[in-house]
Amino acid sequence: MNETPGRYSEAAVVYDAFAEKYRDYSAGKAAYISSVDNLVCDALINGAGAMLDYGSGDGVRGASVAARTRPAVFFQADVSPEMVARCETLGAAERVFLVDRADWSEDLPPVDTIICLWNVLGHVPGTQVRRELLAELFSLLKPGGRLFIDVNNRHYAGYGRLQSLWRRFVDRISPDYARGDVRFNWQIDGTDYPASGHFFTPAEMRDLLTTAGFDIASSLAVDYTTGAVSADPTQGQLFFEAVRPG
Repeated sequence: MNETPGRYSEAAVVYDAFAEKYRDYSAGKAAYISSVDNLVCDALINGAGAMLDYGSGDGVRGASVAARTRPAVFFQADVSPEMVARCETLGAAERVFLVDRADWSEDLPPVDTIICLWNVLGHVPGTQVRRELLAELFSLLKPGGRLFIDVNNRHYAGYGRLQSLWRRFVDRISPDYARGDVRFNWQIDGTDYPASGHFFTPAEMRDLLTTAGFDIASSLAVDYTTGAVSADPTQGQLFFEAVRPG
């Protein structure tokens, strides 16, 4: 097994342990997942070109999106060796990459489309490393290529209307991205795994994407429970279509 770099090692350990349960857990979020996938597929109605599913998990979701959008070639990548093995067994991708070192993508050709779904960016520890990842994804795209990404929303009204209002007020008068960082123990099969995550504000995501070089083509919110899609950024997960300028 290759060594995963320190910046992603925690996520790799957790998702290795979670791999067996990942499919059942995903089924419980079907409404939200389906809505996000529909947004992606509708945007790619005229073609996906070469596509990369970054943060693929077990590969099933990305394979479904690829089946609907018919990319010219399809790749998958993940930090978890167990998830990579499941993608390889699934066999939907031309090649599956283990994100285990800085040069993992040297054999990946430039792509037209990247999907990075279900808070993949939120499992990346620290603002600077998140910036580095988005810059890396930007570099993998051809000019005019598109990134589809969704993340957990710190301002989601579903956490409580007053809490959402307070967070929006505080984050506006005194921005601090570190407020969105959370640490917790994820219990899997009776074992506690130290884990971390991040909840983003809409302004933070716009900053991260534009600093990486992207133009933002659209932004929406998708309710994590019902899958309802809204233009109101307080109404769910934050979903962005971002473009590498041509």
